[in-house]
Amino acid sequence: MVNGAVDVLVAVVLAVALERRRPVPVTVTPVGHTSPSVTRCEGHHYWQVDWDSAEPGPGGNITHVHRCRRCGLEVRAADIGDAAAEAEASS
Repeated sequence: MVNGAVDVLVAVVLAVALERRRPVPVTVTPVGHTSPSVTRCEGHHYWQVDWDSAEPGPGGNITHVHRCRRCGLEVRAADIGDAAAEAEASS
């Protein structure tokens, strides 16, 4: 009798765990595309690096395209410090 009750309890726990993992459909409403604007970031950019765009830069450094996630500004730089300096110089 005890083994049967344990089996039922295990089955219920597994059913609840599987129910919680089931994906839920979500309705997504697209947002209009905004044009890139350097002034929106007010000097602090959130850089995303395109690692597939490696090219040799001045001084033999490897540079990549850095793209700001918020305003869309793109600069070619060796690291985020260089990217921030390039962004400051272009504004």
